Amino acid sequence: MHNASVITKFLVTAALILLVITTNSVLALLAYFALILLYVTFSKLPLIRILRWALYPAFFATFFALSQIQYSLILPVITVFKAVDAALIMLLFINTTPYPQIFSILSRVSKTLGNIAFLTYRFFFIFIEQADKRFTTLKVRGGLAGGLKRTIRNISHFIGSLFITFIDISQDTYYAMRVRGYNGIISCRPGGWMRVNIHDFTPVSMFLCFLIIAIFYWLHGGSGVFP
Repeated sequence: MHNASVITKFLVTAALILLVITTNSVLALLAYFALILLYVTFSKLPLIRILRWALYPAFFATFFALSQIQYSLILPVITVFKAVDAALIMLLFINTTPYPQIFSILSRVSKTLGNIAFLTYRFFFIFIEQADKRFTTLKVRGGLAGGLKRTIRNISHFIGSLFITFIDISQDTYYAMRVRGYNGIISCRPGGWMRVNIHDFTPVSMFLCFLIIAIFYWLHGGSGVFP
């Protein structure tokens, strides 16, 4: 999976997510889930960590799923499984593909989209680091003690100072990029990773397995064989 061409992985990822979105069977989504975990294991990725990351979209999908209980007890389960399966597919793609290759593909679609993705990816980790440091400082100084009113006031100050800090960081980063010749385009030189190769069989085989499950669901789902 790591050595497959980025174009094949990109197209397969898009197709897999489309299959997940259009599937409304718990058993089919559960089969997708098991299949993704199998490929995650074959790709030698940390399975437990990948599952833990996938819990974040599951947590937010749960809020929407709860509103569907009044219509059906199965529908909320389907919603959560769709979120988890889609997240796992993206995590498999991202963790087996160097990020410059991903941004290069996005730049071919839109240079603006590629630039935004690159800068967002870069600033995401800076944001996490800064937020963690400042929140730890807030806790050490007792910012979360002294009652609800004081806690809310301190949290608002924390968010405000973090926002101002990132305005400064973004300006400094922009000036540094301009000095280094940035003209609005971030590009990644094409290489061998763009060419289709024998390793593309791995993501393609994953797509074929998904497609077989989807076809079985479409043929037998209506009869109640594949609820």
